[in-house]
Formats: sequence, structure tokens, C-alpha cells
Amino acid sequence: MPEPEPVRRLSSAELKALKIAAHRQLGRWNNVELRGQLHRPERRDRLRRAVQVLDEFPEGVELRPIDPR
Repeated sequence: MPEPEPVRRLSSAELKALKIAAHRQLGRWNNVELRGQLHRPERRDRLRRAVQVLDEFPEGVELRPIDPR
């Protein structure tokens, strides 16, 4: 029986870096929209949800493989 892989957690510095990068990207997309160019709304919405998760769990989240079912 194969042993389970160890759980990988993001450090607080990694979480902070992700949040900063996500906020920057959202800001870029907002600036592009102001100039009349549209970005895919579904990408923006997914990024917003990811930031909400990071805000909701400031101590980190457990990374697990996606269940293919």
C-alpha cells in the first residue's frame, strides 16, 4: 500500500505574496476595463474567490490533489 504524500502548507509569507499578487492583478484588470477593454469576467471572479479564501483562512489552507471524480 503506497504511503500518503506529506501535507504541504503555504507559509504565511507565501500566503501574503499570493494575496498581494492577486490584488495587483485585479487592479490591472480594473484599469484595463476603465480604458474600454474587457477581460474575461470568469477569470476575474475566480481570482476574487481565491482572495476571499485566503482572507478567510489567514493561517493557511491545506493543499490536496483534486479528486478526479
